[in-house]
Amino acid sequence: MKHFVFAMDTCFSNSIVGVYPYEVRCEILAELGYDGIYVSLSPSELQNADKMSATKERYGIKVTAAYGGLIFRQIKMILALNRLQNYLTNYQTDVTSNSH
Repeated sequence: MKHFVFAMDTCFSNSIVGVYPYEVRCEILAELGYDGIYVSLSPSELQNADKMSATKERYGIKVTAAYGGLIFRQIKMILALNRLQNYLTNYQTDVTSNSH
């Protein structure tokens, strides 16, 4: 039985080496014998999403997963907008119920 080996691409982006282009990441992993890649979809890496469909054909490795995360500021903004929406909904309900 063959055991498949996949790599997260986080090691290709750090303060020491910088950011390897998507194509180079795939070439390195294919040369090392990996079967697939877990692709990071950080805001600066979203352009790689279009390249993912051709990865198996071009490099012989599968894109097994794509992952991303929210930046803390984005989370704070979403929470603030949710609070504002709740406030406006409650305000509208109060105004409507008091007008009858």
